[in-house]
Amino acid sequence: MALAFPSEPTDGQVYDQYIYSAAIGAWQNQNDPTNVATLITGKANLAGASFSGPVTIVQPLIYGKLTSGFVGNGYITATSVYNVGGFSAITGQQNITVPIAGKYQIDTQQLIAPNGAGYWELRINGTRYIHAYTPSSMMDLHIHTIRHLEAFDTISFFYSGNTPSSWSDEHSRFSVAKIA
Repeated sequence: MALAFPSEPTDGQVYDQYIYSAAIGAWQNQNDPTNVATLITGKANLAGASFSGPVTIVQPLIYGKLTSGFVGNGYITATSVYNVGGFSAITGQQNITVPIAGKYQIDTQQLIAPNGAGYWELRINGTRYIHAYTPSSMMDLHIHTIRHLEAFDTISFFYSGNTPSSWSDEHSRFSVAKIA
């Protein structure tokens, strides 16, 4: 069956069994609206596309940069957030809320110049899950992990220690992707 999605969809517009969500920029199968994995997207969100054959199924993904120039210790907020597939996170918030249960790959990096030792932490539901350590010198701290998360679990990044300097751009990033 060939599908010819509308070229300029509006929020809530229905086509065949799909409904367009402007919030996530994708068509969602309205027969299963709670399953984020049924989102369909592609170049220009299939706008005006006509095709037959396989479609791309989008798994939830969020990525962006983290606050630079923070001082002291505490939660780090997200900036320049790019969100596909239902994560609850907005620029300036400290928590990323997982949309559906599954196995997630989580990556983060932050360049820090501390006054003394400190930990770059990945927290799940407010509890430290894994961390990177710096003894007292400037370091690009990285965390990479894969773990199962439940729907509505929260992910946050935290620095415990005293830091007078941190950097952004290529030294400050995060990504969370559902992989299974």
